Amino acid sequence: MRIGSGRSLLTKEQLAALGAIVIESAEMESTVDFMINLLLEAVAEIIEELTRNKMLGANIDLLKTCGLAKINGKNRKQRQQEFTRLMNHCKLLTSQRAIAIHGTWQPEGGMKLNDLMQMMMGKWERRDAEAKHKKGQMKAERLEALADDFNKIDEELRKFGKQNWLTPKIQKLTRASARRQREMAVR
Repeated sequence: MRIGSGRSLLTKEQLAALGAIVIESAEMESTVDFMINLLLEAVAEIIEELTRNKMLGANIDLLKTCGLAKINGKNRKQRQQEFTRLMNHCKLLTSQRAIAIHGTWQPEGGMKLNDLMQMMMGKWERRDAEAKHKKGQMKAERLEALADDFNKIDEELRKFGKQNWLTPKIQKLTRASARRQREMAVR
């Protein structure tokens, strides 16, 4: 392993948590894409054109705009506030993900000359690590919690989408189908 390798700075558990962040954020991205499809009710090619080559943050913004416009009925303001909270939390987690995934991992406080010398002699002892990125910094101890946060927000987003858009859409289709069947029976 080369000197200064990020893998040498993180424990196996922290490396596993970093992998979990990738998987959990991909799940959230899939949920965001599904909800955009659900809300826009557009041809797949149009949705592909809107979302292709867009970063996750841009798709979250698109979902927020479409979602807020599609919330109607009882408790509209309260549900819009809840959806806004969910979308803002998704954006925050996405920003933290960028730090964890794209940040430069180093010992807390930075790599010192003594650290490099100890590494070259094979005597370096791992100490707490942090990632630095233009969006901020993150301590390695936060990795597992971030993966869990992605999992939780994905569950909340799915639940919100099911309650506010998917279930009503299924009910509407079911009523329309029942109405057509009654009309066919009368003929």
